[in-house]
Amino acid sequence: MPAGVIQRDTVFAAAGTNSNVLAGSQFTLITEPSVISQGMTQSVAGNIAIGINVGNRMIVEQGALPPLSTLQPIIPDTFYFTYPALPGEQLQILAVAAAAGTLRHITQIATA
Repeated sequence: MPAGVIQRDTVFAAAGTNSNVLAGSQFTLITEPSVISQGMTQSVAGNIAIGINVGNRMIVEQGALPPLSTLQPIIPDTFYFTYPALPGEQLQILAVAAAAGTLRHITQIATA
């Protein structure tokens, strides 16, 4: 059972970078040993690249995402990223858009 879920759409009006699409969520600071599962899609093929960090560990660098313009991420089809996280680690997703588009993402945090 998830200890927390973050579900958001991050909209880019033009090309740009969002250094942490999870910023502001109370769930980004891990408080107990956890397993993180993340599903992401984008509205335009080849537009948004993502990077995932937990604490000082890089999980994904310049990851490409599938285009699903009207759908939220689907379990398990678009949940490509699953990894452990330890107490005190911070979750971060960097998103870089080449043009206007939407990044849809769901982060599930389950206690280990």
